[in-house]
Amino acid sequence: MLGYMLGCLVIGEKNAFTIKTDKAKTISELRDDIKIYKKNVFKTFDANQLTLWKVNIPEIEINKWEINADTDITQKFGAIELG
Repeated sequence: MLGYMLGCLVIGEKNAFTIKTDKAKTISELRDDIKIYKKNVFKTFDANQLTLWKVNIPEIEINKWEINADTDITQKFGAIELG
């Protein structure tokens, strides 16, 4: 499969991170990858408890935004829930 880089941001965390994945992976498999990569952050959560969102934010701007649990990412960024 062709790999690609996916930029990720955990709400409440200051810095974004990138994981390698491929387009053939399911949302469930992507959750597993993120949980493994951020194992210390998600040590008390199962992968299926993660909600993933599709958001388009330019890479150079992603660490400039203050994003926390109160941020309405659907309104602020046009986020679409993936599951």
